[in-house]
Amino acid sequence: SVRLVDVSARDGLQADPSFIATNTKLALLASLAHVGLSSLEATSFVSPKAVPQFVDAGELIHKANAYLVPSAAPSQPPFANPRRRLKRHASQLDRALHIVMPDDPFDSFEATNDAVIYCTQNKKPLFLGTPRTPAPLRFSALVPNERGLRSALGVGVRQVAVFASASDAFSLRNINCDVDSALRRYIDVARLAHANNVEVRGYISCAFRCPYSGQVAREAVLRVLRALLDDAHCYEVAIADTLGSAQPEEVEALVAFLVEEGGVPVDKIALHLHDTRGRALANARAAYMRGVRVFDGSIGGFGGCPFAPGAPGNVATEDLAWMFSELGVEIEGDVSWRELARIGAQFCEYTGRKNTARVFAAMRAEAGMDALRSTFVQECKRLSL
Repeated sequence: SVRLVDVSARDGLQADPSFIATNTKLALLASLAHVGLSSLEATSFVSPKAVPQFVDAGELIHKANAYLVPSAAPSQPPFANPRRRLKRHASQLDRALHIVMPDDPFDSFEATNDAVIYCTQNKKPLFLGTPRTPAPLRFSALVPNERGLRSALGVGVRQVAVFASASDAFSLRNINCDVDSALRRYIDVARLAHANNVEVRGYISCAFRCPYSGQVAREAVLRVLRALLDDAHCYEVAIADTLGSAQPEEVEALVAFLVEEGGVPVDKIALHLHDTRGRALANARAAYMRGVRVFDGSIGGFGGCPFAPGAPGNVATEDLAWMFSELGVEIEGDVSWRELARIGAQFCEYTGRKNTARVFAAMRAEAGMDALRSTFVQECKRLSL
């Protein structure tokens, strides 16, 4: 089976010039959790001056933990007999957000207690049911330094991500230090995270090519990967084709080099792909054939790195799910690519983003936009007023 890590709320939005309302981001995360995704990268604790989109990072994580993570939610709902109370407030349901809801939310709530309901009364949350996800739901956040980590710890983040480049030129442009200095910083960040029982995931950007220095040597990728695994003790590291320029043969060769010559366990490697030249799915398949089982994606294929000129969106999560379904590969969480495509269509339509997912284009051509709509768009608008 494969595990899909959705990075829409972080990598997907980081380069966006317009701010997305916090509750809209929460709606996106809740939708993805409800259809079975359990690995969601929610935000980044960076300077708001550098990336204004994440000025609400603390608020978003606080809300996500409070209303979406069962273990972090209050043991008792905010009111007794929520079914009766929801009926009492039925007139307010036109001001509620129903995220990927069954047709009858009351029966579903009574029978399964898994309805995701974000009901508002005077703009305050009344109730949010448990998301349907078979694995523990964790929201991760990117942290660039110790200050960002401490901010993340303060709002209850239980998983963080650190990123290092395989290219000195990109590292200098992105975080104003070379690779070795960045690794020393992230090792210290990781130690502090582990001391607080927080898991750490790693990223290696520009693992194939750098927009400033060109081709990146495989040995450089291995050196960074080893530092993140052995010294920072990351539980897995995502190899990123930041420019979306890699060929399937290059992906296969790099994975083979890291595993066979570098001695890296393949279950420690994930793949983070951008779809600049339309080769991301072929690259994902090449990595899968070499044993990689974790793949990052972004709903609707939106995103991109603000520090990498020419790097457009990530590979669409729904496209990855479609491809693996076509290959007969089980997806952790029993995730449906059709459900993901609907979420992507709804979110992109509401926020005005271009949807580049291939399955979106196919479904729209076959059935029209009405088949891709649900209450998400209309209700999300109301919640975000």
